[in-house]
Amino acid sequence: MNTDPRTADAIVSRVQEISPLLESQAAANDAAGRLSDETVEALRDSGVLGMRAPEEYGGANLGPLGTLRVLEAVSYGDASAGWVSAATTIMANVLHFLDEETASKIYADGVPFLAGQLAPGGTAEKVEGGYRVSGRWSYGSGIVHANWVCGAAHVVRGGERSNEMIGFLVPKDQVELAGNWDVVGLRPTGSFDYTITDAHVPEAFSLGDFKTGTMRWGGDATLPGLTGWFNVAQSSWGLGVGRRALDEIAAFARRPAKRGVRLADSEPFMREYAFAEAQLRSARAWIVETWSGIEARLADGEPPTTRQLTLVRTGSIYVSDVYRDIATFAFRQGGGTALREGPLQRVFRNAISGGQAIQVSHQMYDHCARDLLGEADGMSWRIHELVRSGA
Repeated sequence: MNTDPRTADAIVSRVQEISPLLESQAAANDAAGRLSDETVEALRDSGVLGMRAPEEYGGANLGPLGTLRVLEAVSYGDASAGWVSAATTIMANVLHFLDEETASKIYADGVPFLAGQLAPGGTAEKVEGGYRVSGRWSYGSGIVHANWVCGAAHVVRGGERSNEMIGFLVPKDQVELAGNWDVVGLRPTGSFDYTITDAHVPEAFSLGDFKTGTMRWGGDATLPGLTGWFNVAQSSWGLGVGRRALDEIAAFARRPAKRGVRLADSEPFMREYAFAEAQLRSARAWIVETWSGIEARLADGEPPTTRQLTLVRTGSIYVSDVYRDIATFAFRQGGGTALREGPLQRVFRNAISGGQAIQVSHQMYDHCARDLLGEADGMSWRIHELVRSGA
């Protein structure tokens, strides 16, 4: 895993170079309900889409802090581009549940674009050589651009559905998109529902029970687990969007006044703005401090502790509270300008939409609190839940 900050610096620099393109495409992408091909190619050419891929397959194999910085920069440039980039690069971690020979076939044509959902939306009937999969899944962010799609399903044996769950990968051409992404914000993510009908999934393309299983190859890049990597994505996206909201309202506040005093000369505004800055900087410091401690363990070949994952999990939920508060503040202070199409309106719509994800809802604090209260002995994280080890 590459934790050299210079590698992340180089990708962040390229992201900043393409940010004007991301901004110029934002309104059209919003209307189209998907990222343009030009936007996706810019993300690929800048190294964003390959930043988590193994170096032997043409990627940068960035560590958590480097990944956080890159996704934060993309999300600042355009929230939907950041969301899709986070979804596909973090989802690619599921490839480590395959054997390396199978994974190498997926990488054979370059860094793959993965999309999908790991909630069990279907059934997987055990058949000779693999599974027959059918079902419907939601929130396939970036699935329009994908060449591989993942999902999760309950295993059916002898005609009976069991509690056993597996993940799986299928080529995109075996998936039907519902085209139902009619939403307030994050429209260009194209997070459509998708259906798979009687697809044969070879055993080699099954992820097994990814919640309890062990990643099979990839070295120290696998140590943060899905819990760690998913929380990198959530935190980085929120930090980028929160910073963009603050910068947009700051630029608006400094503009010459049409009706007397500029917004920047209003004492109530200044107090709220300073508080918002404190909130965002504090949230970012929390995330960076915790991941710095985790990277120190990764360097020694050790996975994060349960407490460290609790802190990044708690922090990612808190970040969502912060960016929603900041975006609401910016929208309110932007008055009629924020009401109209433009960056202020767009950042508000995207922030409140991203904050609707179940992974950052306040009910997730319940799991975090158990550990923070010192009552998590013998428990560990499985993606978004703290459970009894071995359960």
